Amino acid sequence: MMKNIYFIFLLIGCLNLNAQNYFSRILPTEDNPLIKVLKKVDNQYLIPTDFFSSNGLKGGLLVFKNNEIKEFKFEKLDIGAGSIEVIDNSIFLAGENPLNIGDSLVQISKIDMSDFSLDWCKNYHVGAPRTFNTSLNFLKNNLYTLNVNNLFENEIIPRELFLLSSNIDGDIRWSKHLNTHARLTLGWLMLVSKEENLIISSSINYYDKLGRYSQIIKINEQGDIIWNYEGTEELANGAVPTWATELSDSSILQTYYVDRRNDVDFIVNEWFREPNKFIWLNKDGEFIKEKYIITDKEDFLYYGGVKNGAGDYFYAYGYHEDTRPALLDQIYAHLTKFSNSGDTIWSRNYQHPSYPQGNVTHTIKDILEEENGDITILARITPPAEKSEVWLYKVNSDGCYVNEECEDMRDLTSINTTQASNVTISPNPTSGLINVECSTKIKKIKLIEITGKLIKNMTVNSKSVDFDLLDVDEGIYILQVLDEFSKTINKKIIKM
Repeated sequence: MMKNIYFIFLLIGCLNLNAQNYFSRILPTEDNPLIKVLKKVDNQYLIPTDFFSSNGLKGGLLVFKNNEIKEFKFEKLDIGAGSIEVIDNSIFLAGENPLNIGDSLVQISKIDMSDFSLDWCKNYHVGAPRTFNTSLNFLKNNLYTLNVNNLFENEIIPRELFLLSSNIDGDIRWSKHLNTHARLTLGWLMLVSKEENLIISSSINYYDKLGRYSQIIKINEQGDIIWNYEGTEELANGAVPTWATELSDSSILQTYYVDRRNDVDFIVNEWFREPNKFIWLNKDGEFIKEKYIITDKEDFLYYGGVKNGAGDYFYAYGYHEDTRPALLDQIYAHLTKFSNSGDTIWSRNYQHPSYPQGNVTHTIKDILEEENGDITILARITPPAEKSEVWLYKVNSDGCYVNEECEDMRDLTSINTTQASNVTISPNPTSGLINVECSTKIKKIKLIEITGKLIKNMTVNSKSVDFDLLDVDEGIYILQVLDEFSKTINKKIIKM
């Protein structure tokens, strides 16, 4: 495995080095900013930001255009550090009202892009003492906000998803509570699919299970669940986020990291034992394959986001921590480009020259692929016990700064890529008994409602089994088949 790491040092300040306008800027802020998302509209970059100061919390925007940075703050506004949509000449931000006592409030704000003044700010009750917003999306001329509700002041149990739909004037259309039967849920991301449905990537912990597992829910514009997929491998710890994107072939990629500390291969090969894991689903929520991204035990590679590219590839980004003593525990902003199949195209580390010391964290929070293939990167620099900095810079399509040679940080090895077993069900639709056949041995079958509620299950040890649905109500269900390799295949089934 290649051991040399190439550092891409970016210059301080805005550098117009050629016609493509590569730049690197630390955007000056008075207070401590919390950033998550980057948006580009009319050749200006919009960064929704929460500012933490001695005067309290304020929501606002950083706007970067023509080498100039402007900062806008709004009183009593918490924008969730990242939920933003731009429609016509208006910016919509979502968050929660941090000052409300009792029933918590979801907050949506409209800002005029001509002068960045606040047009209106509306609050919506969620029926819970605490909530926080994770996504704001625009679909078919309506807004959709995804929130996570704490149903009690207790942080541990329970927690649910709250989905709110409103028109662009802020009038409520409907609201839905999701995962109400779960013990603990965290919704990390919502996106709009090519076929104009909503995809929610979350983690979930059920009352009858130990540990947290990944989950993807597909919802139509009315808030009805189309399908629900659950992962089978426990996340590395309860706070692990799950990120997702839709690839060019309409498959859905989800990533998170898992605990492999007791895996013999990881011990013998001295791999880092909390690897990132990719899973691929087709547009119907059926498992296609999975893949682990493996690094040396000294390297902690954390993907804090994934995003599809303009072609048959996607990006994963976050930070890379090198714990080898000679490098003094360096923490770099990190970006990897993968093919849709999961093969590494290139992998880069970045560190701002003003912060070379090992105890400073550089983290990529979001990226934008420009029309010419360049990549604009939003990163956060966090020195210990100091104010965080907002770092915005642009690299070329190879992840390199201007035309310098650059080389991969080190080889990334992938293992355990597993194709899904072939499962057939007949008859479907059914009025009662069905036959389930699998290309590998079936270990367990579960019948699950679209909402995720378990209806019945069966332990199996063969490639073919009859499953009885006579006592099940009419409707649409998910038949979840666990094969001998612990891989899950989800099939939609209709009971008539």
